[in-house]
Amino acid sequence: MAFKISYGQLNELIDEFKADTSSFKEISPVILCNRPAFVLLLRLNMGLSQPKFEEVTGLTNSVKYEKEKIKTMKEKTAANILAKVSLDFEPERVRRFFNKFNEESDGWFKANKTDEKAVRARQKGAHASMKLRLTTQEDDLLKKLSKNGFKPEANKSLGNKIIADIVLPNCVIECKRLVTTNRRQQTKKTRELAYEGYKIKFLYPTLKLYALIEVKLPLVSTDFEELQGPFDKVFTNSEDLLIFLGPGQKA
Repeated sequence: MAFKISYGQLNELIDEFKADTSSFKEISPVILCNRPAFVLLLRLNMGLSQPKFEEVTGLTNSVKYEKEKIKTMKEKTAANILAKVSLDFEPERVRRFFNKFNEESDGWFKANKTDEKAVRARQKGAHASMKLRLTTQEDDLLKKLSKNGFKPEANKSLGNKIIADIVLPNCVIECKRLVTTNRRQQTKKTRELAYEGYKIKFLYPTLKLYALIEVKLPLVSTDFEELQGPFDKVFTNSEDLLIFLGPGQKA
């Protein structure tokens, strides 16, 4: 698959990885916990595709870690990854596989862009990829919406490098499920959700935008104020969201 980051951005990530790991000599779980995008470097260092990397490491939603749509990683998850990947890190090998995967992806589709089979393969691959990338929360909501008569789309591109969690014909739903019981951490994640909302609302000001944020700690007034900036409605459970949407295509 073609990468969403540029070659220059890849080099910046490598430089950051080098600084955080004492020139690639001290690769520890905490490094991945704080910067999940480093997963991309570990995958390329082994010359693996995303599906193969997930098969080797047992990691799910690897693309969301690589893009840091999932902002942090559990230490247990990070330790498990590092136990199964090569820690013999070579920047040139990473660059080589970055270019190789890009060329293979672009070349195949350019050669077959007018071929009906290529179009079908692209569509099938996109749908399969979206299913692989779903979080548990997104998957649960997708099933509930479908049961209520909607035809939701998950991880759909809106253009301008914006990927929305759940898209209905007349609205977008951004999802966040937090298991932390740390108030400061929850506030940080709430702000991150608000930031994602602002990015969408800035480009699509007339779009109906809803937030579904499920948390262990009750949201406080400042959390709601943060979220009500970009979002038209904020829901703390899927039941209230479904009641608001009603059956079918009311949204």
